[in-house]
Amino acid sequence: MRRMTGRLLGLPLAMLAGALSIPSTADANPGPRCTLTTPAAEAECGTITLAIAARTNSLDPNFGGPNTDYQPAYPQQGMLYRLDLDLVPRMDLIVSEDVSADGLTITQRIRPGAKYSDGSPVRAEDAVFAYERWKASGFSSAYIAQITAARAVGEDTVVWTLSTPYPDFKFALASQFMGIHPKRQIEEQTPAVYFRKPVSAGPLMLTEWTPGTDLMVLRANPHYWAKPHVQELRIVVIPDGTSRLLALQQGSVDYVYTLPLNAQGQVDASKVSVFSHPEPGTFMLAVNNYAGQPNEALKDKKVRQAMSLVVDRKKMADIAFFGIAEPACAYMFKPGNPLHRCTLPNDGRPDVAAARARLAETRWANGFTFEMIVPARPQWAEAAQVVASDLARIGITANVRPLPDADITTRIRARNYELVLFRNAAPTPTLQLQNWFAVPGGLWAVNTGFSDTAPAALLTRAGSSRDPATIVDLLGQVERLGIEDGTYIPLTSQFSLSGIRYARGVMEAVKPGEWLFVRTTPPLPGN
Repeated sequence: MRRMTGRLLGLPLAMLAGALSIPSTADANPGPRCTLTTPAAEAECGTITLAIAARTNSLDPNFGGPNTDYQPAYPQQGMLYRLDLDLVPRMDLIVSEDVSADGLTITQRIRPGAKYSDGSPVRAEDAVFAYERWKASGFSSAYIAQITAARAVGEDTVVWTLSTPYPDFKFALASQFMGIHPKRQIEEQTPAVYFRKPVSAGPLMLTEWTPGTDLMVLRANPHYWAKPHVQELRIVVIPDGTSRLLALQQGSVDYVYTLPLNAQGQVDASKVSVFSHPEPGTFMLAVNNYAGQPNEALKDKKVRQAMSLVVDRKKMADIAFFGIAEPACAYMFKPGNPLHRCTLPNDGRPDVAAARARLAETRWANGFTFEMIVPARPQWAEAAQVVASDLARIGITANVRPLPDADITTRIRARNYELVLFRNAAPTPTLQLQNWFAVPGGLWAVNTGFSDTAPAALLTRAGSSRDPATIVDLLGQVERLGIEDGTYIPLTSQFSLSGIRYARGVMEAVKPGEWLFVRTTPPLPGN
């Protein structure tokens, strides 16, 4: 089937219509004031239809699912800080923030009259409850490791206590894990029941959805403090990338976040804008280091170092990702990141002789075999095959197995995998490195069993500093420790190819990033 899809992509879309079955969706109807040429500030959009690649499994911010969970959830969640279109955290449900002279106490005031979509008030206790649930979940809880306490003072004041000054505090509170919902309703109903149809303190509210189905409908929240420029958002599931492209061109959907990478030449540019969407992340290989993982070769750091040395990152970027990605020379993402420095040996370029020599220092000098699982997303399996061909040069056989997102999540959580090709993204470089290396609480540290505590101490110092030179030095030390360990092997920059039929900047993923932004009047305020 994969080969068939590859051949079909070489055909005009008119011919594809008869070759593929497109899931039934209502015709999209953004309206005459929501076209490609409408200025975003003037746009008034009716119904926008977004096609995603997999079903949404949960709207609970502490479920820790993939972007097909948190993209639809983000505009429904109450947020103290919300990411704007340019990935800047802006005050949303708070109107003021006072920081003590030592930077260790932060006092926030909830927006007067803030309500959920059912008309119930947003309370300070809800924000504290969101923090407590996040901390207990363990998903990227390293983001909030420097918060030692949160307490509600009355109905409208939240007081945060920090162990050290924390420049990324606003970014942490703007992440999907800090979604605010009514404490009393969650406790009365249980999280499992409540998040089947949660109320909203965000710009959009849920009106139709059953977990595990292919349609979700959101409408403008009449109780939100600002007016959304989108009246309705229909989210439909179309797993096949070529089918998503065809639906976009035909007008049955308006926005596709992830298109096949050759979509640019397949659409009518007068009707559809196709663009590369950068993300603050890195494609990578991640090794399962837990005791139950049976492949001992992958647990040898010299083996992992040899694997990193032989991978041709530019070949992957050019062949699998059509030259849109950039080969990685470090762990940290590069777009918009002034702290980025190359840290990989030879700036990430392959060195086959060095890889063979490093492998020769191990018990697996003649190679070994392992399974590489990878999400079945556009070109991800192709990227995995490039890695496999490179590893074969030093006698290592990688059996590539593409799987649906839900199966990947299940296997990672069950620690039932040897190595996975995935990605790691976060709003800031320090938070991204925390996902990998913060012990305890780093998302990928939990996923892989990474256990070295030295990087976490460096990250705490970096996260507390306001001096760029100091931060660059500390993050460089973290990267070098990561390279020595080799649990994670950075590959290329992270991105998606997206397509849209209406005014840019009205409702789309933040730049760079995956979180859904919804334009409102008045807009999110400056800080």
